[in-house]
Amino acid sequence: MTPVHRSSPAPRCPGPEWCTTDHSRAEHPDDDEHRSDGVAVELTLRSSSGDEYTRLVEVGLLQRQSDIEPWLVIDDGLDVHHEVTLSSVRRALGLIRTDAPTRDALTL
Repeated sequence: MTPVHRSSPAPRCPGPEWCTTDHSRAEHPDDDEHRSDGVAVELTLRSSSGDEYTRLVEVGLLQRQSDIEPWLVIDDGLDVHHEVTLSSVRRALGLIRTDAPTRDALTL
């Protein structure tokens, strides 16, 4: 019987706990990024022209070597791509939670 050689699992990232990037594949240390596993969510969006469309987007965390903090990334792999700092997300959530009409409309 021929022995089976299994590849060892990717080394655990020494960075943020949420990072699931296989850093052994980075070609240059400056290009190395920390990424979380994304979560898929379907969103209905409206363009500035008023057109509505539905997109399956991925929401996850990204931190480049030059970043002070992680960013929340919303991306569909096509033309929807936004990156927002976590401090900005916290500020927006804080305002949503304290603005009664918005909070009540969202039933938070």
